[in-house]
Order: sequence, then C-alpha cells, then structure tokens
Amino acid sequence: MGGGDYIPPIYFINCASSLTVPLAITYNASLRTGSFPTVWKLAKLIPIFKSGKRDKVENYRLISSLSVLGKIFESLVYPYIYAQLKSFISDRQHGFVHGRSTNSNLVNYSEFLFESVDKCKRIDVVYTDFPKAFDLVPIKVLPIKLSAYGITGSALGWLKSHLNDRCFYVVTNGYKSVTFRTTFEVPQGSHLGPLLFNIFINDLPKCFKYSIPYMFADDFKFLKVIDSVVDVNRVQDDLVVLFNWCNANGMVLNTDKCYFISFTRNHIETIIQYLIADVPLK
Repeated sequence: MGGGDYIPPIYFINCASSLTVPLAITYNASLRTGSFPTVWKLAKLIPIFKSGKRDKVENYRLISSLSVLGKIFESLVYPYIYAQLKSFISDRQHGFVHGRSTNSNLVNYSEFLFESVDKCKRIDVVYTDFPKAFDLVPIKVLPIKLSAYGITGSALGWLKSHLNDRCFYVVTNGYKSVTFRTTFEVPQGSHLGPLLFNIFINDLPKCFKYSIPYMFADDFKFLKVIDSVVDVNRVQDDLVVLFNWCNANGMVLNTDKCYFISFTRNHIETIIQYLIADVPLK
C-alpha cells in the first residue's frame, strides 16, 4: 500500500474498468482547479539498511511509497509536460531523457577521452557527488525555472500544488511514526520527479566556461584537456562556478566523495591540487 491510499494496488488493477469514469472526473477537476489532492501527497517511507553500523541513520536508504492513484495521474500528465520541456533539456543530460541513457553518457564521455589520449593530450576529469540531491531541491526555486521554460498558467499552478504541502511518515519494524511535513524535495518514486529534477539542474552545464560537463540526473562530472597551467587554472575556475551554483540553488557537495583523475600517456607525475571551498580534491 502506498502513501495515503491504504488500499493494495491489486484492487485498483482488478477494479480498473469501474474506476475509469470517476477517476477521469477527479483528474480533470484537479487540472481545472490547479489543485493536486492532498491525500495523494502523503508518502510512506521505509528505511532499508545498506551497510555499516545499524544504529547510524546515515547507513539506511529511504524507499518512498506514494499513492497509486496519484502516480496513475502523474503518468497521464507526464507526456504533456515532457513534450513542453524536452527541447529545453541540455544535451549534456543523459538521465531520464528519451533517446539517451547511461550508455550514451558513457559512450560520449569515453570517445572524447580516448580520442584525446590517442592525440597524446592530458585530460583532467572531476567527479562530483550531490548527496540526497532529490531531497534538497528548494520547492520555491523549481517553479521559477519551470516558468522560464514555458510552463505557466494553470499548468504551473497545478505543478506548484503537486510540490507543496507534501507529508510523509516512516514505517519500520511494524511501527508507524507521526506525519511530518517537508518543505524541500522532488517527490521520490513519482513519475514527474526525475523530469522536474532535470529542469532544476538544467542550467548548471551552461555555467561552465571552459570544461565539458556530463550528467546522468544528479551524477555529474566534467573534464578538460590540459595543455598548460592556464588550463589547470580554468578547471579550478569551473570548480568555483560549481560551488557557487550549489550555494545559489540549495545543493550540497560531498567533498569526501569528490575527486579528480588525470588521464595521460605521460608517465611523469604532475603535482596538481584542485579545491572545492578550500577543501583539496583527492
């Protein structure tokens, strides 16, 4: 059972023909009024242990279970929202975009890397880590970015309603917590969530003056051919740009998991130190 439904999904499947008309009436009323039903904004979170000590909160991954009726609604709305936004999505983004994938991301990145190394060039690649990126999206910032890409009027109002006033409760070991309200987050487990996150992060690649970025949703890396110390300084400049973008957009970089690799055929070690907020990259 997901979110506020309290009804197993199998019931919706078995009763699909009977529910078609009342759901169509409900969905159309929601779109007409620009109001996403509150009961469908409730998420059930289940903590799943990853590794390490079991008494450490950070060693658990939260699985979000949402309303089945709300997810059906999102799946119907998604094609129309995507059609409006797809032409604006950066060509550097390979996550949750039709015709792109982890394979296209890896192939494009690898081709550039191998071609540069074959030409005896050195390439520095910076790998970043945005912890809990979907959970930290400021709800007030996202509508501004959506409107910049042509989502306005009743559609924007409906999406605002979809994002605002979301609540969750936690279920573990047979116990259910009280309900909490969240002021951040692109809803995890939702059909619209990945698309909305792509729009949120869409302006990041354009901020880079010198390096070439590659993205798969929140998985972000960038690279630059290094011909001189000037290029090293330019990579550092782009790291400053990245840090400033994070500050302006409410994102956090986990510097412990950010690192860089130099790819080259030159076996002479070059000492380089890149920094994020005065923290040296590994």
